[in-house]
Amino acid sequence: MARLLRLAPVLALVLMITACDDEPTGTGGSNTYVHTSVSGHITMAYSGAPVIGARVALVEPLPYRVVNGPVTTDNNGHYSLGNPPAGDWYLFVFSDSALVFDTDDVRVSVRRGQRIKRDIEMMRSELWGMNPPRIAGTVTDARNGRPLEGAYVSGFAFATWHSFVGISIDVEDMTDAAGQYSVVPMEVFNSPGTAQLGISKEGYAPIYMLDVPLPADPDSVLVFDVALQPADGNSAIHGRVVDVNGRAVDGLPVALDYTTIPYPPRNGPAKGDDKPQRVPVLGASLRTDAKGVFEFNDLPPGTYYIDAGFLPDDGYVGSVADDPIFEVAGDELVDVGDLRVVPAVVPLSPANGSTGVDRRPILRWEPVPGADSYQVQAGTGHFLDLSRTVTEPEFQFEEDFAPGTRVRWYIRAYRDADPFDETIAESEVAEMFTVAE
Repeated sequence: MARLLRLAPVLALVLMITACDDEPTGTGGSNTYVHTSVSGHITMAYSGAPVIGARVALVEPLPYRVVNGPVTTDNNGHYSLGNPPAGDWYLFVFSDSALVFDTDDVRVSVRRGQRIKRDIEMMRSELWGMNPPRIAGTVTDARNGRPLEGAYVSGFAFATWHSFVGISIDVEDMTDAAGQYSVVPMEVFNSPGTAQLGISKEGYAPIYMLDVPLPADPDSVLVFDVALQPADGNSAIHGRVVDVNGRAVDGLPVALDYTTIPYPPRNGPAKGDDKPQRVPVLGASLRTDAKGVFEFNDLPPGTYYIDAGFLPDDGYVGSVADDPIFEVAGDELVDVGDLRVVPAVVPLSPANGSTGVDRRPILRWEPVPGADSYQVQAGTGHFLDLSRTVTEPEFQFEEDFAPGTRVRWYIRAYRDADPFDETIAESEVAEMFTVAE
């Protein structure tokens, strides 16, 4: 409640400004006003309860920047983004202990003069929601003290692709018009009593800190303000994206995450739980060229994760190995070589978002060339706790679902019968259907 009271005056001011911000058009002595908006309600699946105090922003994936918002949902779970630019964007929703149920809901195509209504249903995450302490503060420009709107704040480790499929919860946030943020901190295990926090904004040098004091009591808030310096780097990361057969993948989105934590060995893939945490780098995404090559320039020193194929509809699913991590010193070009991505499994039925599905449905997907087995995962919540291995591109559930149940499912294809062997294809997102009442 303290967060809502603190942000209410800022939100009211933002809504007043956007309400008066219609775009004038026409010539001569008269103007015709065209208003574009994206609005709707954010509620919890099944119960329909409003999600209050969620942060909502429209984000451009390339070069990864906020194009409108963020705004905060009111006591009815309502949000309104006034006069967003025309284009194809993604809705980021940051809320306490909940994530987007249907990933199709986060994709929005805006055309001038449209008033788009987009309601979003959320589901509870089993990982959060224990009323932990919070860290909140203001992000400003170090040169002039001006608050920075739309900065990305991360208290944990989610990679760039998570937000584009609706997995943005209370460990992450985006600053509002007053530069304010609020996140749940994650304790640094080798330094008890301290938390980690990363912040990035296009045009500014990203930061990642491990020594943020951890609030001592549950339901307490530590105020922690941060000033960002202008971007000032002269290093680069160069590489190439290839498919599982070693062919160059052109036009594939590639993004960066950042941390200040050195990673040994100096260049190489992460292994197990030794991976440092990070924050997505706003303003740092691009597409590979016709030869599959990418290059990020003007980077400050630090350790970078590379997210290849981070969009949920680009036809590929990240790298086969664990997240590629590369440390960059000052004034150098780091050649990371080839990064391998796997193609996306193409689901056939039930179609995503289907309703009235049989109580014991059959899942079907396109056969993957060279696949010896498939791992099927399914569930009704954040975790997909049912796991089965099959050799054909279909699977029927063994038991009936209760009427009205909402089910999510995900497929991995393997070269060998052992499901822990080589992955050659994978679902881009978890598909969703609703069982008939």
